[in-house]
Amino acid sequence: MTYLPDIHRLLPQSPEAEQGVLSSLLLAPKEVFSMCEQSGIDSRWFHIPAHAEVYEVLRDIFQSQDPKVDFIRLTQALRDRDKLESVGGVGFISSLWTFLTTAANAAYYIGVAAEKFVARELVRIGTECAAMAYDSGEDVRTLAATAHSALTALLVEKKKRQSVKECLKEIMQEMASGKPDGEVVPTGIGEIDEKLQLYKGDLLIVSAPTSCGKSALTAQMLLTACMDRGLRVAFYPLEMRQKQTIKRGLAMRAGINVKYVRSLLLSAKTAEAERYAQEQLKKVQDAVMDMARANLYIRDDLYALDSIIADIRAEHGKAPFTFVGIDYLQLIRINGKFERRQLQIAEITQRLKMLANELDCVVIVPSQQNKTGGTREAEDAENDASALVKIDAEVADNGDISPGRISVWKQREGARGIDLKLKFNGLLTKFEPLTP
Repeated sequence: MTYLPDIHRLLPQSPEAEQGVLSSLLLAPKEVFSMCEQSGIDSRWFHIPAHAEVYEVLRDIFQSQDPKVDFIRLTQALRDRDKLESVGGVGFISSLWTFLTTAANAAYYIGVAAEKFVARELVRIGTECAAMAYDSGEDVRTLAATAHSALTALLVEKKKRQSVKECLKEIMQEMASGKPDGEVVPTGIGEIDEKLQLYKGDLLIVSAPTSCGKSALTAQMLLTACMDRGLRVAFYPLEMRQKQTIKRGLAMRAGINVKYVRSLLLSAKTAEAERYAQEQLKKVQDAVMDMARANLYIRDDLYALDSIIADIRAEHGKAPFTFVGIDYLQLIRINGKFERRQLQIAEITQRLKMLANELDCVVIVPSQQNKTGGTREAEDAENDASALVKIDAEVADNGDISPGRISVWKQREGARGIDLKLKFNGLLTKFEPLTP
């Protein structure tokens, strides 16, 4: 068997399914168009150019102030665009009304069209990558990353675009029912959720000097979201290994350091000490069970931005993420030539912002501060962020540095420059409510 491309073979297609979609749209416009929007269908799904042209016109009609469609309106709209004869004339348009007797199987036709579109995209991407592998002088790893990113992008389902009327209706329903905004995603940490509203599609940057808890706060938000709220979370710790990350999470959850429990078990000499050690071990075991049940995905072996984004897309295609954390900004590698490191950081944050919008999730990225308190090497990152939390350094008399004031510097809605009343527990590497 050979896997070389055969230029004599037809690309994957189903003209009958494409006609079935168009005919169903004419038979049940409102219902079928809603299904098309939900599936993210657009003209690229139609391999036959005439079918793509007709769908474009129908979509424009359905999105207009007067969404009613009939034979004369459709043919006139095509004639006005000088497309009527190229799609097959009035005879072809007339045949669409009689191609089906019912729109009951519209979902099946849409599904077939989607499968054939993805198959054609696989052929296109594979052919382009093969051509570049033969002719391009580009680094092979960069080429592989480009191919990986393009392929995994096919796994991301397009979300339905909400119309203005639908959005207004949703706002009024939320006001009337007292329900929270459906676009806001709480982390599960009370003090944070009261003062910081994170929306789907947000890029949150947690900025702090070295050793001031930026990674700990990010991990705490991610772990709380998946263990307390049952959300699907992805974490890419670039600074620590997976085992270190999990041990920190167990300490946060159990309320006791895992290393300390181990020392208790080894040093217990009396019955009372053994009982105490077993009690603490039980806390860790309960935390292990909670984390085992959590919908948590961790990768500690990816550093390049293209590889990280491709992996996120691939896993998101299996089951959508609500939160994605990448720790931390300055450790992310990116391909390409940049005159300054600042431009690299800006490119990274802009791409992560677009990724959050694409996947409809919250992306959290810790970042180091410079000596003036701004995001190190790229103040543009703070401009790209949808929300910004800063942790100040607290310097002791002996020169030791620890997390101090935590404040919300930026968010879409809500106050800015407000403090989060949290204090850092160094033994558990977590932030706790600041009590009087």
